[in-house]
Order: sequence, then C-alpha cells, then structure tokens
Amino acid sequence: MRLWLPLRAKYLDALICQDALPTDVPVACVLCHAKQNAGTYKCTDCFRERLLCAACMVRTHERLPLHHVQAWKDGHFSNTSLRSLGLAVQLGHNEGDSCVQSERPSKDFVVFDSDGYHHVDVRFCGCSHRSHQEQLLEVGWYPASTRRPSTAFTFRFLDTFHRLTLQGKITLHDYYTSVVQRTNSAGLIPPIYRYHEACLVTRQWAMLMMFKRAGRAHDPQGAEATPKGGLALRCPACPIPEVNLPENWDSMPEEQRWKYSSFIALDACFRLKLKDREIDDPELCSGLAYFVNEDEYQDHLRETADEPEEPSSSCDTNFNAITQLNTKNSGDKYAVSGVVAAKCGRHALILPNGVADLKKGERYVSTDWVFWSSLLAIGMTLVVLSYDIACKWSLHLKDRVKPFSSTFGNVVNATIRFFIPSLHIIAHGPKCRCTFSFSFNRWVGRTHGETIEQEWAHIGAVATSTREMGPGARHATLDDHWHFWNFRKIVAMGSSFRVALKKTLAERDLHRRILDEKAECQSPEKIAEWEAVVNAWEKDHSKENPFEDGDDTLTFSEVRLKLAQEESRTARDGALHETTGATLIRNLLVLEEKQRHLLADMKAATKSRTTGDVQAALQERRMALRRSLQQAYSVQDVYMPAAIEQREKVLHAAELEDKVLEPERMPIVLPSTLSEEERVNGCLRHVVAQEAALREAKADDYLLCLRRHRRAWVALLRRYKVNQGPRSGVYNTRNRSVLSSLQRKIDRAVEGYRISYHALKKLHPNGDWSRRLRPLLDSDITGPGIEPDSGVSHRHYVESWIWRVRPKHGIAGRELNEEEAADEHERREWARQYARFKRCEEEVVLLEEEMRRVLVTFNWKALWWESQIGRRTVEDSRLMRGLSAYARHQAAIQRGMIAACATQWKPVLTGANLGGDWINKWPTLPVCLASISLLLFIHSM
Repeated sequence: MRLWLPLRAKYLDALICQDALPTDVPVACVLCHAKQNAGTYKCTDCFRERLLCAACMVRTHERLPLHHVQAWKDGHFSNTSLRSLGLAVQLGHNEGDSCVQSERPSKDFVVFDSDGYHHVDVRFCGCSHRSHQEQLLEVGWYPASTRRPSTAFTFRFLDTFHRLTLQGKITLHDYYTSVVQRTNSAGLIPPIYRYHEACLVTRQWAMLMMFKRAGRAHDPQGAEATPKGGLALRCPACPIPEVNLPENWDSMPEEQRWKYSSFIALDACFRLKLKDREIDDPELCSGLAYFVNEDEYQDHLRETADEPEEPSSSCDTNFNAITQLNTKNSGDKYAVSGVVAAKCGRHALILPNGVADLKKGERYVSTDWVFWSSLLAIGMTLVVLSYDIACKWSLHLKDRVKPFSSTFGNVVNATIRFFIPSLHIIAHGPKCRCTFSFSFNRWVGRTHGETIEQEWAHIGAVATSTREMGPGARHATLDDHWHFWNFRKIVAMGSSFRVALKKTLAERDLHRRILDEKAECQSPEKIAEWEAVVNAWEKDHSKENPFEDGDDTLTFSEVRLKLAQEESRTARDGALHETTGATLIRNLLVLEEKQRHLLADMKAATKSRTTGDVQAALQERRMALRRSLQQAYSVQDVYMPAAIEQREKVLHAAELEDKVLEPERMPIVLPSTLSEEERVNGCLRHVVAQEAALREAKADDYLLCLRRHRRAWVALLRRYKVNQGPRSGVYNTRNRSVLSSLQRKIDRAVEGYRISYHALKKLHPNGDWSRRLRPLLDSDITGPGIEPDSGVSHRHYVESWIWRVRPKHGIAGRELNEEEAADEHERREWARQYARFKRCEEEVVLLEEEMRRVLVTFNWKALWWESQIGRRTVEDSRLMRGLSAYARHQAAIQRGMIAACATQWKPVLTGANLGGDWINKWPTLPVCLASISLLLFIHSM
C-alpha cells in the first residue's frame, strides 16, 4: 500500500478518462468507417471499448445480447440497450437463420444475468414443436414460468448465486438487489420486480444440480426413482458395504474388525428454527438427501405417545438436552424449534437421512428416528456412536425401536458402542468420564466426537434466512448447504489426511517414548499386572477401573484422624497440655480461615447497606473469634514459645498507635510464619511437621473446592449466556446473585490455596508436595473446558493444571500406607499414558484404512459413472451425447482425485512402512499436476 499511495492520483485520473471520448468529437465508426455513421456507442463488457455505430453494434452483438451498451449524448455517456438499437434474439434456429412463424411474448421480456437485467426483443420459433421453455433452456436462459414465460434467468445468474450463497451464505435478496442496482442504480428507469420468480428458479436450480450430480438423469426410471438418501454425498473414508469393504470383513476377529466401524455423531441445533407462518410450501425432494422423509417422520411423531420423557438418573450432568428435554422452545411462535442431526463422527459429513426437525426440545422420539434412519441409509451394523447425553439416551434404545423394527430392518440388531464427545464429557459426573470416554476405551483411535460442532458453525450463518422460509424451501436450502459442506470435506481429504497422519505418527512416537521411560521405573511383573488390569477393564467395564480417581483422595479430615491416632499412641508418655499439638495447629488453621472470611465480610458490609441483623451477626462472630483466639494463645505458649514474642510485637505496635486490635486483625502465629531459627529454637519439632501435613491437605481441599465452584460457574454461563464482560457492569440476568456468591467462594478457595502453598514453601521447599502442587496464577483459574466467549478454539485449548493435578492419595478407612498410595498413583498415571499411546496406534491404523477406502471409493465411483454410459436410451441424439459426455467427465474427475490423493499420501505412508501393496497400485502425479487436478475437481462440481 505504501508503494501504491504515491500513484493514487494517477489511478484516479485513469478512471476518469474512461468516461470520455478518445477524441474531441465523435469520429466515424471504427468498424464500417462510414463517415455518416458516427461511432457514438460503446460496449462496457467487450475488451477494449470500441466506438461503433448503431448498426455495427447490433451486428457484433448478435451472439452477445446481454452486454451493456452506452451512447454518447449531450457530452457524456449514458446507458442504453441493444434492444433499443434494433437487436432481436431469434430462438429455435441456428445463428443467422430467421423463422417464418416467429412468436413474440405477450409482454416485455426481461432476462436477468449476473451483472444486471436486460429488456430483450425475444422471438420464439413457431415452426417447430418445441415449447418456449425448451427454446430458452437451449440458449442457457432458465424460464421463470412454465406457461408462456416473459422472464428468464441466465444459467450464469443462477450458478453465480448458487456458489456465492454456498460459500458466503449471502441471501438471494442481497444478490438480487445487487443485480438490479447494476442496471438501475440511480432509479432513473421504471423499476421491475421479479424477486418472487428468482426465489422459485434458484430453488429449482439447486435441486436440479443435486439430481444431475447424483446421476439421476442417467437412470431410465428418472428422478422419480431416486431412493431415500440417494442425492446425498457419502463420505468416501467411511465404510460403505459392497463398495470399499473387504468381502469377509464382518467375519474377521474383533481385533481386526473394529477398524470397519461406522463412527456416527448425534447432536441438536436450536438455531435452525422455523417460524409458524402457515405457508403452503411443497417438498420437492423429501427424504432424498439429508432430511428424513417428512411424511413418514410426521406419522411417527403422531404415533408416538406425546408424554414427557423422563430420563434415567444414571448421570449427574445438567445438559440442556436433558433438563429441557420436553420444554426447549415449546412456544407457539415457532413451528420448528431446531434440528437433530447424525453426522460422520470422524470427518463431519452429514449422513443420508440424518436430519429431522424438532418440534419441542431434544426428544428421544426424534433422535431415535434420525439415528435409525441414517443407519438404514448407510447400511452398517457395527457402530461407534457419539452423543453428548449418550449415557442416558443409550438406555433402552433398542427397546424403544421395537415397535418400528419392520421399518428399519436388520440395522436394529447393530452392535453399538456409546461415547460422549471429549469436550462435553468434562461436564459429566465421574460415572461417565471413564465409561463413555474416547480417551480410555479401545478401538476408537483419537476420535473426539466434537466434529459435529464444526458443521453447526457453518450452517448457523443461514439460520436467520431459513427461519423465515416455508417448510419446503427451508428443507431444500439446508439440504443444499449440507451437500456443499460434504463436498468441501471430500475435496480436503487429500491434504487433511496427510497432515493428520504425519502428526499422529509424531505423537505416537512421543507417547511411546514417555511410556517406555515410565516402564523403566517399574518391574516387568508390575507393568504386566497393570496392563492386564487395563485390558480387563476395556473388555468389561464392571472390572476394576484403572483410570478412575476413586474415593481414595486424602482429605483434611483424614489427616486430622491420622494425626490424632499418632498422638494417642504417645499419650502414655503424657502430654504437655490437655490440647495436643495437632489439635492446636488444626484450630489455628481453622481460626486463620475464619479470620479471613470475617475480614472479607466486614469489608463487604462497609460497601453496601446492611440491616441491623447483619451487623449484629457480624459482631457476634467477632466476639466468638476473639474468645477462640485467646484460648488458642494459652495452648500455643506451651508448644510454640517463639509465638509469644511475635504476638507481643504486634500488640506493642498497636499500643503505640493507641489502637485496640479487633479480632479480625489479631495475630495468628504458625510455624510457617516464623523464621527457620525461630522454628528450630522456639517450636516443638512435631508441630512443624504437623502444620506441613495439614497445609498440604488443606491445599488439596482448596483445589477441590475451586474446581467444584468453577464447574457451577461455567455451567451457569453456558446455560444462561450471562454477560460477564466489562460492558455489563453487573451480571445482566436474575442469576447475578448466584454468580456473585460463587465468585466469592472461588476467591476464598484461591486465597486459601495460595496461603497454604506459601506456607509449604517455607516449611519444606523441596518436599514431595512440590512435585504435585504449583503456584496458582490468575491465568490458571479457568475451565472446565473452553469458557463462553473466550475466543479459544478447541484445537488450541490448553487445560489448566488445576484440572490435572492429582491429590495426595491414600486408602480411606484404614491406616495410610505411603508406599501403597504411591503405587496406586503410579498405576493410574501409567494407565493414562498407556491409553494415550494405544489411541495413537489405533489412529494410525484407522487413518491408513480410511486412506485405502477413499481411493477404493473414488475408483468405484469412476467405474459407476462409466457404467451409466448408454444405460438410458432416448430418441434425442444430443441428449444421448450429453449423458455420455457428462458420465465420462465425472469418471475422469474421480480418477484425477485418485491420483491427487495418492500423490500426497504415498510419501508419508511408505516412509512409515504403511500402505502395504495397495498404495503402489494407484497412479500418482507430479506435485504441480496434483494441485491442478484438485482445482479442476472443485471447479467441475
């Protein structure tokens, strides 16, 4: 831009020159050179705007009737039209031929092109039996009506809008308005209105493109014979029976058969609503693409009892899909509250017959129908299913489908494994986090199940448009956008699989190295024992769970019990005081916490108006705290003589300032507040160790409290979308008091942890605790998961350490055994690392198999297109040639995609000793030709 800025004036002058004649006055036409015919007309669409006379302008534009022409008049150029110059467009005959029975349209004929609209003098052929519609389609003009059309839209108009709306999600209204303004920006000519016609033809065009690309024109039975889901683009990387699977795949051992599973993800989107406007709008291809058959689905809803579905209490999650199961968007304003969809769980493609409208909430009757319909369409019986409430929805799934078993056939007997997406599972309780986790279960690779959320972001951009449409138009529009989404995903598989395999191979090696390092620290017998436990749990979840944290976390109360038991054993030797040293330290820690809470409450009370009852309660707490501190001082003098001097210093300083120390300011001296010399000379040794043990337990307790309150905080933000930004001032919902209370608890837990951590650093700087606990920074206080409006993507999200720290472990209910506790902790960490490595190994196997399936599917599709040549026979020879040419073109594209993908994958596969013999049988291209092939494939669709 800095280089261009000095040239700005010259660029501007060059633009101004375009509005002038190249000479001072008009000269003869540059084509006929007749002096009597001045060149006063120019075409703004032709290369190098030549100044022609009217006759030459018409003659040179007989094949370009939609160019924009300007005339020089009154010292400037103004818009005119080729029709006003005498150009007539004869249809139904070869160029230059006239028709003795020409027919004019009943009224002014208007043609819409991508760069404006034109009034055209159209002459239809009356000497043939072809209809006006056929004659218009022959020249690439799509008629707006089936009865004597007077408006047409060029194929370029329709194709340009189709591409723009699919990629940029622009509305037809915006596109149509821009086209109209291209011709009549200043409103100087009478306006025309063809928006309604544009709505109809763009919808028809999109549907015809789907039928064409699915090969329905080659079927002798025509488009009417299209099977359910027959227009949908299938994922070539997923298993497709009789296309890309080995013949004996279903009889292989499960150790090999697992890689032929279909990964399906279910989810609902409540942005895709539909207003209840009672528009009579027909379905053009119901059930032929991604939506289920509407008539069958509505019959199913009517046959299903309309009673609230009470989910089982098998999980303690609070997802809206459960809590608002029967109430979500259940008002009268909307006819449809959203959609529920089934998608490819690994590649995010929409499945055939995998979408249905939701009438009221995310009800099982809708989700079940979508799942079984999509499963029937893909024909697979080995399924890995991901759903954010799979823990509840999976219960009695096959019992619920029994009344409809005849509709769905053999797929109701499918083997299904249920999972919860990796990001959603964080909000589930401990019952689900292992059982339904992709991370800990075998034969799923590195699948995370969150791919379904990617497509919601893509389709959400059309939600504001589709909710205003009729039901048929809405279904057609969403089907069209999902078709485009699937196509883009297929095009990107060459590069995405190559990148994924390279990354997985590197991470597999990394996790193998870490696992080997951990194994070197243990005996081979112990490693074999741990591996057996993991394998047993993977086969049967009723076995011991090696990944679960369990209930063996050492708490503050357990430490108190242990210390009390230790001191009771020494009671025979007598005690220095009736209150033991452990009890003293515990009491001081409790008083320290009460003092902090009281101080915080006193500050809050001074900032806000409080009632007399609140003030009285605070005063009572102050009095009780003072008494407790005075009692503790007398005991502390016995166990910690050094504390006497510390307290006296504080009290003396207050006397010098003539102040009375309030209880919230009275000194609480602990071993951690003393210097090393004072602890050695002024404290009993076991008191120091007792504070360290209690401080570590307290730190774990504070972290536990922090995590619990953060879960509640994030859940409220996600559920009610509370604005916590700087513009809100105070939280803008009725839940702000709850959030404020949660924030106070979070702040107290953070403060308590930091005090405990600081104390541990002073007492035992390099103790065992330092390998677990870390300094708690403000940036660490995040999660669980990605917070609303954080702007962090899932790919770049890094979980805070507070969710990964392991509490000090022991065995609840019996005496603490440090060696056994450490062994259990090491086993758990080893099992988790083992799972990371195994998932990477499985991912390599899956990616290799998916690459093979992609190439096999492309090859099958090429052969299929070639088999369509001559399948349909008609008398129209040009139609026969068109059917043959299009089939050959599509077959060539599929073979080009084979070479493009094989070229990208072969170096990575062979470098890792993968691909076997199958990768070498596919042709490859030079890198530059592979890129060209990919571009041709994109453009041709």
